Amino acid sequence: MCGSICVEESIREVPSVWVTASTSAGEGPPSSRITLTPKHSPNYPPLILGGRSEWWVTKGGGLTLGCRRAGHPEPTIEWDRNGGALGEGEQLLPGGDVHLREVKESGNYTCTAVNNMGVDRVTHVVHVTTPPPPPVLTLTHATHSSLNVTITTTGDGGAPILGYTVHYRLPSGSWQQQATPDN
Repeated sequence: MCGSICVEESIREVPSVWVTASTSAGEGPPSSRITLTPKHSPNYPPLILGGRSEWWVTKGGGLTLGCRRAGHPEPTIEWDRNGGALGEGEQLLPGGDVHLREVKESGNYTCTAVNNMGVDRVTHVVHVTTPPPPPVLTLTHATHSSLNVTITTTGDGGAPILGYTVHYRLPSGSWQQQATPDN
């Protein structure tokens, strides 16, 4: 199954690409295919073939950023992080991608492809997320058979709150939980 952008042929060949969109409901159908054909000249400038450029990763998680390229003569590539050199735990892979192990902080990762015909670059924005801090509960109303509480978010850990799980226990029962969407 393809990711956001699929490359059918080796980068050294003329690539054919298509795109799919994904939501929480799944992946949609593919777009029509586009074949990238170099100009009549045997030499052409670099073209980076990539997918998504904004990423969210849990702190300590890993991520591979793409930098597949076409061009003739074959472009060389360089990666930088926030304008400086890649750090420890950031590994250049064969083919031009870079793998980030145990991501600790957000940053901009730029891949630059260069040959004597030109330059192309792509910047991947990496956002590091953490689980959200606990919300604050405020009792707003109580009767003998019900409690009304207000949930106040104290932070989101770098990603939107998708919902809450309420844990409760009735006087004569075991602990229960109920998921609620964020409204």
